Amino acid sequence: MPDTLEFDPAVIDERAVYCLLIGSVVPRPIGWASTVSARGVANLAPFSFFTVVCVSPPMISLRILPKPDGSPKHTLKNVRETGEFCFNVVTRPVWKQMVDSANGFPEDDSEFAETGLTPIPSVKVKPPRVKEVPIHFECKLHQVLEFGPKRNSCSDV
Repeated sequence: MPDTLEFDPAVIDERAVYCLLIGSVVPRPIGWASTVSARGVANLAPFSFFTVVCVSPPMISLRILPKPDGSPKHTLKNVRETGEFCFNVVTRPVWKQMVDSANGFPEDDSEFAETGLTPIPSVKVKPPRVKEVPIHFECKLHQVLEFGPKRNSCSDV
């Protein structure tokens, strides 16, 4: 048996902890959260920190880290403003658009237009679904939980 590596998150930098987490919990599915701003701009952002939380009622959790400058991402801002989002599970045929959608477009630009993805109406919520993927979760916000020493280092919706 190989030697075990041990890491103490209290003594290594936050980026190293992040890399250890995302490199250790695999496979890690990726999905897009689609939201609509209060001004009506459709936003689409990829996330790999999501999971099923509950079956009855059906709930998922979406972990949203802040931007590098510490400000909230458009997804969190939009979900707080509107109380809705759609989670679209990314599949292999759209991996390039997923990577491109993470480019940090300005708030008034829609990642749908920037990546060539097709927004289609949702059934129960205002944010659109991604036509090119087969699985969509139409979600209403239940609660935002903030974690970390500054209470803005990680949000769960």
